Amino acid sequence: MTVNQRNQITPLKDYNNDRIFEEDTDRDGFPDPIIARNSQSVTLKFFAMADDNRMPIRQVTIDWRDGEDNITNNDTPGLYKNRKPFCNAGVLGLCATVNTAGQAGVSPLTCAGEADCPRELLGENPTTPRCLTPNDLASRTDTYSVPRFGNQPRACSPIPFEFEHAYLCSRSTIAAPRTPDNPAQSVSSLPPPIQTRLAVGFGLTPADSVCVYRPRVHVRDKMLALSSPT
Repeated sequence: MTVNQRNQITPLKDYNNDRIFEEDTDRDGFPDPIIARNSQSVTLKFFAMADDNRMPIRQVTIDWRDGEDNITNNDTPGLYKNRKPFCNAGVLGLCATVNTAGQAGVSPLTCAGEADCPRELLGENPTTPRCLTPNDLASRTDTYSVPRFGNQPRACSPIPFEFEHAYLCSRSTIAAPRTPDNPAQSVSSLPPPIQTRLAVGFGLTPADSVCVYRPRVHVRDKMLALSSPT
């Protein structure tokens, strides 16, 4: 999931292999936060997919978590195609995965190379991501060696889901009582690199407060609901 083209994840990634972390422009070893004054428009993009036996995706909702009960597509079911990086009628590469018991497996996430596969699929101690090529899959005795319905163009789109939202932060928001729905946080509670940016760019001290927003995605297939990490 990206917000304004940023993943905000660690460890940092070099997406184009030029030995520069695209999301760490100041080279402090921390993903660059998105910081604005008063308001910020955001574009949220993400891939999502259902198991072949649980298609189609029935609902995609966005909880913007801004204290205003703004939930896009809440109580609005639909029929959605899978959204994957690659869709094709033939056999596609699939990212390898490791479950909580340490057993190797295959994810439904399509890939053309290892750069397309998130490290997080490989468990708590991820190593180099692996894209299982069609040749790798051809030797398997399960259904991964044949074309998957969930990757077919009629069931799959290579264009990610995309939603837009405008966040606001006012003095009244900062001054409101601290509740789970209130996005206000003290600067001192934020990671040191963010505190530094707020001090240098906005003159804020650890005693000041700011609004912190962490949108959340919910995707529901025919059988269950899945939530994204925030």
